[in-house]
This record gives sequence, structure tokens and C-alpha cells, in this order.
Amino acid sequence: MSDHWKSSEGGKHGVAIRSDAYEARTHEIDNFLGRPQAKYSHYFKFEGQTYAVFSFRQKADADKFMAAFDGEPSTRGMLAAAVTV
Repeated sequence: MSDHWKSSEGGKHGVAIRSDAYEARTHEIDNFLGRPQAKYSHYFKFEGQTYAVFSFRQKADADKFMAAFDGEPSTRGMLAAAVTV
């Protein structure tokens, strides 16, 4: 299978970033670690703000992503992500 069709890695370490930040920097965020990020199309609202949830297999990758894009640790949407994989 070509690299183009490989799915993103995903994992148990969730990071939530504001959806407006994601929309403004989609290409940069999607290619941050040199590979597709696992997003599973999960969004949630908290205190009137919408967030996109990304998941990572390695905690170190999640921490780098969180620092680069002002993210927060998240478990919201992770159960649903595990079910849809």
C-alpha cells in the first residue's frame, strides 16, 4: 500500500486545540510531525468554544503538539475515536 493511503497513527494521548486555530493553520497542524495527525473528525464544545481533538500514540509527540499549538490534554472524544477505528 502506498504511503498516501496509510492511516494516521492515533493513540491514547489526546490533545484538544481550538477549532479556529486549527482552521487557520490546517496544513501546518496536519503535517506537524511529518505525517498525518489522527483527528477522527472529533470536535466538542466547552464553555462556548469549539475544540478539535487529535490523538497520539507517543506522549512525547502529544506534548510537542500541545506546546506548538496551545493545546490542552483531552480525553473527550477519545472513547468514540477508539470505537470508530
